[in-house]
Amino acid sequence: MKILRLLAKVVAGVLVLFALTLGAVYFLSSQRMSVRCDVDPASIVTSDDSTTLALGAHIADIRGCTDCHGPDLRGRTSAAGPSWTIRFSEP
Repeated sequence: MKILRLLAKVVAGVLVLFALTLGAVYFLSSQRMSVRCDVDPASIVTSDDSTTLALGAHIADIRGCTDCHGPDLRGRTSAAGPSWTIRFSEP
């Protein structure tokens, strides 16, 4: 009987420690996730000359971007399983 009581106390202690650890992890992670950072948007310089567009199309083609995003990179729906689909890019 003493062994069962001791075992019950040990199990209860382990469960309490587990619950406290789980609560601490939840609290700390929610605190970190709620931090907001102000970031100045970077200005992006684009070029629409034919040489730059051809280079971009070549890079997208050899890197395999067009495999998932389609030939015009506008996105496409691909069957990823028997009953659901994945959208690879915005329409």
